[in-house]
Amino acid sequence: MTASESKARLKGLFNITVTPFMPDGGIDFHGLAESIERLLAMDFDGLLIGGTYGEFATMSAEERAARCSATWSRLSAVARRHCFAAPIPIPGSRLS
Repeated sequence: MTASESKARLKGLFNITVTPFMPDGGIDFHGLAESIERLLAMDFDGLLIGGTYGEFATMSAEERAARCSATWSRLSAVARRHCFAAPIPIPGSRLS
């Protein structure tokens, strides 16, 4: 994919989604699912999951991968997705 193709696809209003945590420090996957559903209902053009601000820097690659997988399970099969959770490869984690 070229830079111009990427720019053409990344238009509209995107939400920077916060990762909710449990009191023990683990990811609150139920809260994440509720948040994703609420944001999808608000008709955003896209969701930014796990950007480089906020909690990203403190999460392990395994936690990032789990968060991406949990997010993808809430999206339709046609949703485009990309996740920076290296070094753990995640099937379907490339823009296509």
